[in-house]
Amino acid sequence: QDHIGHHILRAMTNTPEEPPLKQDVDLTCPCGFCGRSGVPECTIRIAVPSNGAPTWETRCIYQHSFRYGSVNSGSKNKPCCNLPLKCELC
Repeated sequence: QDHIGHHILRAMTNTPEEPPLKQDVDLTCPCGFCGRSGVPECTIRIAVPSNGAPTWETRCIYQHSFRYGSVNSGSKNKPCCNLPLKCELC
């Protein structure tokens, strides 16, 4: 789940990729599934119900499914909590 995050961090720090990426990561607002920006399909819509777990939806062709519960808690081997959050500023 943190694979694209590594590419985004490398792009932010101008760290070269070996081998080079097929498509550069766009830093404007990169998609967490593919690293592209400005692609309407990559918009993530998050619903936060008053009771129950949040749900999400995207049409990114590289999306993969996950459950908030397991991603939010992480594990010993994968402590990352890299999950989409609803922006309170929007």
